[in-house]
Amino acid sequence: MSIPTDKLPITAMAICHYEGSHEYYLFSCDLDWQVIGDFDFNTLEEAMLSAKLSHNVNEEDWITI
Repeated sequence: MSIPTDKLPITAMAICHYEGSHEYYLFSCDLDWQVIGDFDFNTLEEAMLSAKLSHNVNEEDWITI
């Protein structure tokens, strides 16, 4: 079964906050953690809400490292 190139499977998500930045970045990733897409948000809560609404990621699904 081949995967259409216009629909890459998102299998993981990550939220990053870089030192010195005022934004939070939500990354959509494939099985190898290669970034498929990213969005920036003003708050961590906004990034988490976006993941929940777009990919059904709940608060208890996140792992803090």
